[in-house]
Amino acid sequence: MASCEPGAELGHYRIVRLLGRGGMGDVYLARDLTLERDVAVKVLPAARGDHDDTRKHLLREAQTVAALDHPHICAIYEVGQAPDGSAFIVMQYVEGETLAEILQRGPMTVRDALVLTAQITEALSAAHKRGIVHRDLKPQNVIVTPSGRPRLLDFGLAKVVPPSTFPSDASTRSMETVAGIVKGTPAYMSPEQIQQRSIDGRCDLFALGAVLFECLTGERAFDGANAFEIFGQILHVHPPPVSRLRAGLTERHDELCRRLLAKDPADRFQSADELTGALRLLTSDSARDAASGIEPPPLDAKVKPGAQQVEVAPEVSPPAAVARAKLAMWLGAASAGVAVIWVLGFLTSAAFDISLDRPGEFSNESVFDWWVWGFRSLVAPAFFAMAAVVVVRLISFAFRWFRRVVMPRGIATRVEALPRSAAARLGLDNPIAAGQGLLVLQVAALAWVFWHFSDLMVAFSSTISFADPAALAPLAPQNFRHRENYRSVLPLLAFGMAAAWARVWRWRRELGSRGDRATVIAGVSLVVILTVLAQVPYRIFTHNTFQRVACAGERCYAIGERGTELLLYCPDARAPRNRVVPAGDSRLERTPLVESIFTTRSAANPGR
Repeated sequence: MASCEPGAELGHYRIVRLLGRGGMGDVYLARDLTLERDVAVKVLPAARGDHDDTRKHLLREAQTVAALDHPHICAIYEVGQAPDGSAFIVMQYVEGETLAEILQRGPMTVRDALVLTAQITEALSAAHKRGIVHRDLKPQNVIVTPSGRPRLLDFGLAKVVPPSTFPSDASTRSMETVAGIVKGTPAYMSPEQIQQRSIDGRCDLFALGAVLFECLTGERAFDGANAFEIFGQILHVHPPPVSRLRAGLTERHDELCRRLLAKDPADRFQSADELTGALRLLTSDSARDAASGIEPPPLDAKVKPGAQQVEVAPEVSPPAAVARAKLAMWLGAASAGVAVIWVLGFLTSAAFDISLDRPGEFSNESVFDWWVWGFRSLVAPAFFAMAAVVVVRLISFAFRWFRRVVMPRGIATRVEALPRSAAARLGLDNPIAAGQGLLVLQVAALAWVFWHFSDLMVAFSSTISFADPAALAPLAPQNFRHRENYRSVLPLLAFGMAAAWARVWRWRRELGSRGDRATVIAGVSLVVILTVLAQVPYRIFTHNTFQRVACAGERCYAIGERGTELLLYCPDARAPRNRVVPAGDSRLERTPLVESIFTTRSAANPGR
């Protein structure tokens, strides 16, 4: 290695003092004699620097990282070679201490840990967009300035340990196999790195999850006497929830760390931008709690270091209490179902009577009939929704089979990440933004429904006795297909929106988001409106047939009966078209035909 005593010069850099030693070489504080600024110079041993391929590879990666311009990334200025063949890298000098040194004093405050992680995530996002994967993210490679801002070091540089030796502190030293297949630090390596599978930016998110775990708890997520024990834990052991190791942490923090440290990359956040959205929500909620005077528990209220090996058995309720809870749940669900059917039956029957301009005393419908109409109006839309669910499930199953059996793994991984990547690019990487986007889609869908089915909505909301016959034409039997489209499209839209809001609500609960409730209320209200629009005209569309009679030569339909009186609807007469006549009126001539009251005069009788 080149002589790097204080005062020695490497090109136009004068060595000032040693900053630290690592597996790759030594890092020195130096003075740039040309630009009069302090820099950090990492000097690699000559055994590494004299290999042309290694030097070229190092130069290519340094050039790539030098193109990054981000406030949380330590810039690389130059790659050079000392007279003895040692390669050296000139980097930006950042005053401060490493995150590892900070964590030696204990865990960080929850808010500081989240803010620091969010800033590191922003740096990773900038690098990932350039196709750069850090591969060795760890507390030793994060410098924290006195103002609390992190800077990432050694982007894209392979961390090498000679094959003949193995570091005694295996959990914090970097390693690499032949030709650089495995790069990283054991305690912070992702499963795909260990298994030498293809990697992408999600392996950095796994390492970031290990760093966040350590920032929150003061303990490593994976630890062991040597690298092989650590690898076994990473591959097969799930770290304990952080809320068990430190008081004041909640299920939201558990879920965040669980997703970051998932064994399968598909179960993690799919991009740094998506993680940024989740961290932004958690950080804002922490700030809101602080503003409201909610103080977190003291840091010393935490489980002892060995507690992560112990599984705490949850409290189990007595069997009788469990049975009572289940019984209450089922009774509540049954009562809710009965109430829904009752309300829908009332809405269906009431809407029909109002449109038909039929007084209640002529309806002659029992409570049982209302139940029947309510049940039918529920089952019909549910049939379309369930059919859609089956189709979607089959498509999903076929895609998963095709992805696993036919599609190459690298392409499959990219295809799998497309939806979440697209959501991140659109800014929909958190439940609040996703809810707002969903609300916009709902408004657009509702506007389309009103535009496309406006004729049907005017028809079923009109008072049939007074309405213009042209306005009732969409209800005629020959327009059956248009009505069926209405009956199928609206339930599918309502079901899809309800499912989407359920997913957004679950996402909000996972992250503990409590903001922007107005959007949720508005979205759920639109789902209710769409559901009512799909259900209310059910009887008008499907059960509008009555016995046809002739009254003084006019075509009429007996739509109601009260004692000895009949309520007739005569579509060819002038408004009002409803009239009450005695059942024994000599002008009445009953026919065996039962047909739709919306049958036009020129149409053939579609008797049933």
